[in-house]
Amino acid sequence: MVKQFSGKTYELDLDSQQNVEAMFDVYGVSDPSHKQVALKTKSRVTLTVDGDKYTETTQTGDHKRSVTFHLGEEFAEDILGHKWKSSVSLKDDHTLLKVEKGEDGKTVTLEKSFSPQQLVVNKDPDNNLNKCFYSSDNSSSNSDINRPAKKNKVPVCPSDSEIKMKVVLFL
Repeated sequence: MVKQFSGKTYELDLDSQQNVEAMFDVYGVSDPSHKQVALKTKSRVTLTVDGDKYTETTQTGDHKRSVTFHLGEEFAEDILGHKWKSSVSLKDDHTLLKVEKGEDGKTVTLEKSFSPQQLVVNKDPDNNLNKCFYSSDNSSSNSDINRPAKKNKVPVCPSDSEIKMKVVLFL
């Protein structure tokens, strides 16, 4: 069950991200300097479960963002100044499925798969898959057998808080 990963912190691996440009487009990131900040900034994600209440906290530099929700219940989010209606469900014992519906009609589906070694986030906006890998604080990168081989400086997947942080930095 996902609850077994409550309190575990995962750190974004900057070197193994895939298809980040698709996410920049979906979340409206067009400024090159904003993109550069997002490409170089690591984030840390912690999921906390307290009964039926889930809280996901993302720490990026000095910026911290927490979202609290109940499975199957819609909640409002503000992402980069845009209103989103989101809901999270349990796909299987180790995967959360989040659907974000933007006020502009865009829909983003996020599949977050937890394991003791890593968190893998698959984002599929309009079938243009983006994948982000986060390593557990307690794992070594050599134990992550599902991670693709490292390439020369593949772009990073910005989390919601990374994008928000870069906007704050440059506005």
